[in-house]
Amino acid sequence: LDEGAVHPAVAGLPGPVLGFFGLLDDRLDAGLLSYLSRRWPGTVVLVGERRRDAPALPRSGVVRHVGPVDYAALPRIARGVDAWLLPYVVGERTRAIDPLKLREYLATGAPVVSTPLPEVLAWSPLVAVGDTHSAVYEAALEAVADPGRGRQARLASLAGHSWDDRRDVFLDAVAGVERSRDLP
Repeated sequence: LDEGAVHPAVAGLPGPVLGFFGLLDDRLDAGLLSYLSRRWPGTVVLVGERRRDAPALPRSGVVRHVGPVDYAALPRIARGVDAWLLPYVVGERTRAIDPLKLREYLATGAPVVSTPLPEVLAWSPLVAVGDTHSAVYEAALEAVADPGRGRQARLASLAGHSWDDRRDVFLDAVAGVERSRDLP
């Protein structure tokens, strides 16, 4: 993450700052956000569009929804975040999601804390996973206590995950389908 200005939406928030960007909808773990709102010593900032089916957000100064920002502004948001949060309910709808934002979070080098989504578990120990609200809270506290620990491993984990790499996998798959059509 390059040096530069912090986005005004997160500049000056009481720290440590746990951050989330993405669509706020019914996949968010309202219980976890409520738990954090009563205990987190800094700010939990939620950046993104809030859909009507999103759970009610806690009414506290700890959990703050700043609304959507342009994608190009996310690096400036990231400069104001101490650790990232994937606060999803684990259930039927989320069991198979592979959140793209996980790779984007890892690309910032900052620690990532998550609920136990199956696809996220594959990234352990690069991602701290808690299976209860209190375990997520404790993992987040540990992450912000030493955010540099594991930074190089988080950044190195993304080798082979660039958009060019994804394009090449897709094109190879398409070429394989085309070759299979030519077989008798």
